[in-house]
Amino acid sequence: MTVIEVPADPYAAADWLAARHPWVRQLAERIAGPIDRREDWLDVLTRAVNESDGDGAAWVEYERRHPAPDDDAAFWEWHAQGPQASRRCGRSGSCPAARRT
Repeated sequence: MTVIEVPADPYAAADWLAARHPWVRQLAERIAGPIDRREDWLDVLTRAVNESDGDGAAWVEYERRHPAPDDDAAFWEWHAQGPQASRRCGRSGSCPAARRT
């Protein structure tokens, strides 16, 4: 079994993880922008995740009051009329409650 040394500091560990796994870097940059240009990218990512809770709650309430239509065209109109995402959530496009499954 190979043991990998991961930095104990959260910021160093985040940098290590993003350097080691391209998908982590791609996800982080989708939310925080180019992580090589900002030392606070982990803080930006954390803030976006925390803000998404409020966005998700707003969508749950909207869907409770206005159930999503089955028709695709009507769905997108319904979606456009729904709660507006916070700046970070909107940029990432990752607010799970706002996605149709």
